[in-house]
Amino acid sequence: MASAAPGAPKLPKAASVGPGPILPLPIFTKYLEDWLEVALKALLSSKKAQVVIQPIPPPNPDRTFDDRFKEIFSTDVKSQVNASALTYDGLSESLKLLRDIFDLPFVEFTGSTFNRTPDGNFLVAKFFSWPIVSIPEHPIHKIEVAVITTISLGDFFIPKVIDANFVSSYDILPGPVLTEKTA
Repeated sequence: MASAAPGAPKLPKAASVGPGPILPLPIFTKYLEDWLEVALKALLSSKKAQVVIQPIPPPNPDRTFDDRFKEIFSTDVKSQVNASALTYDGLSESLKLLRDIFDLPFVEFTGSTFNRTPDGNFLVAKFFSWPIVSIPEHPIHKIEVAVITTISLGDFFIPKVIDANFVSSYDILPGPVLTEKTA
């Protein structure tokens, strides 16, 4: 192995993310920040399909949402929404409630942060907000959401959220049937 030439710039601390290449930690965590933002935008902007009455049963009107949800979150995700522990299905229902008022053209991602956990996963937080235009009588004029996630890398470096904590200024809790305490 060749040594660096004297006076050569030091490379950033590298992160081993499983078998394969070693990526500089700041570059890889920036990738995960961007991945989480794009994933949330795609998930929350997947509108429910319009169901037309027909003689055969209609397909799942939330198929796009459900498919994207499965791609982002592990099936055993630990989740909380506004301090209430939820099941996998409870988290899905909460995010569907958020999706129903999500207004992509007005969403502003205002910040993010990241860190590496001792077990090798990645802690990524995103903060975003948007004005409420679809519910003019609502007492608050802006919805603010913070999401703190732990992301694990699976085969082929495919990220999956294994822990999610959503805090929202808008009530997005589903019925009590889907909370972890009643599951």
